[in-house]
Amino acid sequence: MKTVDRTRSRRAARLAALSALSAVAALSAPLLAGCSGGQGESVASSEEDLDLAPARFDVVSIDDTKDPSCPWNHVDSDGKPRCIALAEWRGLNYASPHFVVMGSDDHRADIEGAGNHLALYYDTLNDGWGQGETGAQGAADVWSWANEHFSGSPPTWFVLNEISRSGWEGTTADPDGAKYRAYVVDLVAHLANDHHRKVIVCTPYFAPAAPGAGTKQAAQAASWKGIAKNAVIAAEVQMTGDAVTANPARAGQLLDETIAAYAAVGLSTKDHLMIVDNFSNSKAGAGYGREGAALADWEKVIDVRAQAYEARTHELRGYLSYAWAGNEMGSSSGTRVELEQRYAAQKLPNGN
Repeated sequence: MKTVDRTRSRRAARLAALSALSAVAALSAPLLAGCSGGQGESVASSEEDLDLAPARFDVVSIDDTKDPSCPWNHVDSDGKPRCIALAEWRGLNYASPHFVVMGSDDHRADIEGAGNHLALYYDTLNDGWGQGETGAQGAADVWSWANEHFSGSPPTWFVLNEISRSGWEGTTADPDGAKYRAYVVDLVAHLANDHHRKVIVCTPYFAPAAPGAGTKQAAQAASWKGIAKNAVIAAEVQMTGDAVTANPARAGQLLDETIAAYAAVGLSTKDHLMIVDNFSNSKAGAGYGREGAALADWEKVIDVRAQAYEARTHELRGYLSYAWAGNEMGSSSGTRVELEQRYAAQKLPNGN
């Protein structure tokens, strides 16, 4: 998930607060329903627990919402036309209980006022690994950042972006990827058990290798199951506007492939698998999002993808949308809001 979170502060600032926050975390209480907590204390409500219901999450994590004009050709630090204006942000804060996933609590009051829930988006899952940290240290770093950006009261759900393909498969320093995979498994376990958070780990693997394919694949399957002990895995399935326009059945086929692949590595998909959908207004050839589809076709694809997912709700834990800021096709703000409204009206699972 190539999303830019402009609310991140420097890593050094997070680490400076780490030791103090770790002491607080050690005293943290278990999840409490409906309480109002201080730093390190859970503020989970029964609606956020979702033990029996699928979950619907919309990632809107960049802070361009502070610019009410936010033109279509706004260019981010990567040189990409990517922006969310306030009007567009409000389109994703629609009044049907769901999770709005952000990198800060700047809009907490607006989200809760609409009857929705705030979730945390963390865009640098692999930073600690790159610095040689253990999973426990990486989790402590995430927790420090969370308290800094969410006024000492982090949300219940943490969305972590994203598993590294190179790390998972292996690098020169970690040939079979075992150390990296152990890092991710350990980090998730510490966030869940030490800090009592519910964790979603995003991954570009829409179809992981079956364990029967060899020793390395068996080890990877064990790692997927290790993550699933303490988290939900959110698989990015690129059902592009161009491909689904050409073959509407493709949306369901891709979902079936993903569900089958994660079941083959030993996951209970209805408990531990979400689907990630890309809504970027991308150009032809992008391989994700709209991919140059005409507006009328893209609207139909939004319907088709949602219907394919809704038909498989019983096999999945939930759904996560992202990349709403991408606007390579230069759609007006009004058009983008209309697309959001079309999406919001779909019969996808929500958070109640």
